[in-house]
Amino acid sequence: MKRYAYYLLLYLCNHWITHIPSLHLRLWFYRYVMGFKIGNGTTIMMGARFSAPRRLTIGSNCVINENCVFGNRGGIEIGNCVIIGPDCHLRSGDHDINDPTFPPRYEPIAIGDHVFLGMRSTILKGVKLGKGAVVGACALVTKSCGDRDILVGVPATQIGTRRGELSYLPDWKPLLQ
Repeated sequence: MKRYAYYLLLYLCNHWITHIPSLHLRLWFYRYVMGFKIGNGTTIMMGARFSAPRRLTIGSNCVINENCVFGNRGGIEIGNCVIIGPDCHLRSGDHDINDPTFPPRYEPIAIGDHVFLGMRSTILKGVKLGKGAVVGACALVTKSCGDRDILVGVPATQIGTRRGELSYLPDWKPLLQ
């Protein structure tokens, strides 16, 4: 019976709640029903999908744009003041292709403060993005990076280092989103 309740909860979250045009109602559900730890001032736009209850921590003053996918079975931790562009995927699991039983493998993803993920970027299991890192649009991040690294491409490679003070507070709360 627990298994059915688990999948019913995920179905409700990913096919109903995510489409309700009320940020406050969605955040209430994510915090108190799904068990996600979400900081104050954080916005999660409509269309976000999740693979498990709990195992997701999002800091304060973050903006998660529309249609992001969180494969959070292995755990995802997002720092403060992070901006995640539309259609991004964070996948904390994969499968062992060399094992005949094709078992799942999980490793947490850790994203530091003031990180920016460009639209449609993908972060894979075990990756740690340092404070202030920038991931370009459509990049595929397979390896961890340091503070302020700028990554682009498939697979992502470092092309530079971010300069300047990182003191901004993202504050995007559109009406009916």
